[in-house]
Amino acid sequence: MRNKTALLVGVIAVLVISAYLSSGASTINCTIMENRSCSNTKVIYMQNDSGGYNNAHAQNTSVGNYSYALCCNAVGDTLTTSCDDATMLQLNDTTNTHAQASFHSTYTVKACVSANTGKISCSYRNNTCAATETCMVSMASSGADNSTNAHIANCSYYSLQVCCGLNTPPVVSVGPVIKPARPVDADELVCNFTITDVDDSDTLFANYTWYNGTKAIINGSTQVTNGTATTITLGSGNTSAGDRWNCSITPYDQNQYGTEKSINVTINTPPSKVELSYPLNNDSAFINRTPMFNWTTATDANGDSVTYHIQISQYFDFNTTQLFDEISGISSTNFTSAKELDFTTYFWRVQANDSYENGSWSDVWNFTIVKYIAITVVNENVSFPEMAINTEDDTADNNPEPITIQNDGNYEANISINSSLLWQSGLGVLNTTYYQYKANYSAEGSSFDYSKSLTAWQNMQSLPVSFISALNHTDSNDLVAVDIRVAVPADEPPGVKQSTILFTAEEAP
Repeated sequence: MRNKTALLVGVIAVLVISAYLSSGASTINCTIMENRSCSNTKVIYMQNDSGGYNNAHAQNTSVGNYSYALCCNAVGDTLTTSCDDATMLQLNDTTNTHAQASFHSTYTVKACVSANTGKISCSYRNNTCAATETCMVSMASSGADNSTNAHIANCSYYSLQVCCGLNTPPVVSVGPVIKPARPVDADELVCNFTITDVDDSDTLFANYTWYNGTKAIINGSTQVTNGTATTITLGSGNTSAGDRWNCSITPYDQNQYGTEKSINVTINTPPSKVELSYPLNNDSAFINRTPMFNWTTATDANGDSVTYHIQISQYFDFNTTQLFDEISGISSTNFTSAKELDFTTYFWRVQANDSYENGSWSDVWNFTIVKYIAITVVNENVSFPEMAINTEDDTADNNPEPITIQNDGNYEANISINSSLLWQSGLGVLNTTYYQYKANYSAEGSSFDYSKSLTAWQNMQSLPVSFISALNHTDSNDLVAVDIRVAVPADEPPGVKQSTILFTAEEAP
């Protein structure tokens, strides 16, 4: 080896020792410089007998009074002299000492270098460090391999180089994300993520664990491609409603584990089963052909907004091609069909939906609609003013107002009319022109079959006469007017006159 006491002649140059890693990798940059000028991390101190730094003894950082230091920093990281990562050299003493490679065990004082985020590893190579390493110092001794009882120098001075590389741990750069975001128990869970590593040459793995709650259920490792999206799938047979699943991903580059990232998802719990309330089950004499169907409010364990889906059918199996009515997305707990129900038996059921899945169907209820005939005389009194003999008046001009009849049943009705006597004179008997009636439109328009009704003046009879045909039953158009005409007979004595009119309704054919 070279003379340890050789005189260093000339100006002491500051030597920058650095090696650039592959594209994008973190880099260690080291310079042998005067101790007092180093503002970065001093990894080891060095000094020869002439005050220089080549063919030098080493000094541990715990002493730190040699003239020169190996001054290092790292791009994107912070270096320390802890021994968490790598022992660069082992020293025989803390100062004025020889060095040996870390694979020996003779010396006990360590010269270490570590990174806060990444991980440093060191090796010993002849002449040239690997592309992913930085030459820290070189070393030589009288031994065969120069690796023990050695002096140290800058990297170009001896052939055996101390090479250290800074590994940057891989990261989960995208995700993880579980799809679907609100799964149901029939869904498989797909965990999507991307792992990236600035060290392009690293072989990357994803260590994954599926947790149900806090219990690890499935774990494994899969090789991934740097910067490429990866998926891990959990089969639907593993999940149940209400489960809280976690997909946890830890990146690994065979040197260092990156930071674990995870995502949770809750398996949707469907809304509760709906209870029906109206129409009543098994009602065999139901008369409302446009009923408001009612049911109880469903609950949702996830707090989701709930809508409802109703099916109405004449068939118990609810064959979708034979449904009378079907509506979904109902926000309230009731529904009135826009279509009028017929005279038959209907089956109905309701289920709730929370935007992710349907709850169970309610029990199936049924009711049977039967025909119902009923009328109400809305305006039942007609009062004519005082009249003289041989005068007449009627309600056709709405003065006074005519009698009005409303169909309160659920089917078209024919209406008959008959009356008691109005006049007391011999001329004013029934079935004369002195007391007449006719059917007429009301304010609701054509509510009856005008062509088949008696719409011209008819003499009032004591026996029922059918005069209104097919009076409609729907609420918006179920009112008919009955006009009354009176003429005072010449022989009628004075006084208040009154008559009782009887209206009878029956099912229109």
